[in-house]
Amino acid sequence: MLDIPPELFKRRDPSRAHDRLEREAPAFRRRVRDGYRLLARRSPRTSLLNADRSESAVAADVASRVGRLLARRRLAPAGALT
Repeated sequence: MLDIPPELFKRRDPSRAHDRLEREAPAFRRRVRDGYRLLARRSPRTSLLNADRSESAVAADVASRVGRLLARRRLAPAGALT
């Protein structure tokens, strides 16, 4: 699960069209984020990733975590078979 404070998410791409949920008050968006973070903490199958970083840093973190998951399951990550 990619986690970023709502204020930062909104500033990332101000030209992006916002849907109904993104037009809600900041307090609402914080409650939604808190709910997702709680679900992530309670679920052993969910990994919470800090998305308040560069796109390349987040992508590298996702690839690393997926790679470790595949290794635990003894599966080859994409591209490893070439």
